[in-house]
Amino acid sequence: MSAHTSMLAKQPFLEHMEPRYVRMMSECGVMQTYDAGTYIFQGSDPATHLYLITQGKVMLELNVRPHSSAPFETLGPGDILGWAWLIPPYRWSFHAYALTSVEIIALDGECLRREAQDDLHFGFALLDCFARILLNRLEARSERHKQDLFTEHSL
Repeated sequence: MSAHTSMLAKQPFLEHMEPRYVRMMSECGVMQTYDAGTYIFQGSDPATHLYLITQGKVMLELNVRPHSSAPFETLGPGDILGWAWLIPPYRWSFHAYALTSVEIIALDGECLRREAQDDLHFGFALLDCFARILLNRLEARSERHKQDLFTEHSL
């Protein structure tokens, strides 16, 4: 088992994926590191990779006006970063900023799309993983919003 395959197999979002598909994904990946204070990508950049955070913290920011951004989420080990590589026009709509030193597995989006087209079962398994993550993030955001509303109305 390669180092990438071993690291990918430990990622929580892949717990339902068959080992052969994890191996396929690992063939599309490379390890990358980012120093604290650097951008992993910026809004409107081409979206070429899916990132799996193995160490560190990443802040997601929306571009709200020229030279200004608003943070909206912090991600850490075990989280995935980025969906835009999956859907045309393959461009990021937000910024990803390394709050700490970050280690990630960068999976080439073109390679993943090609593998998904060649093996439709893999493609479905990949989309199933993303659907689970989207649902979890939406539920978490909904819960945070409820707590914010409760706090606001309790004052």
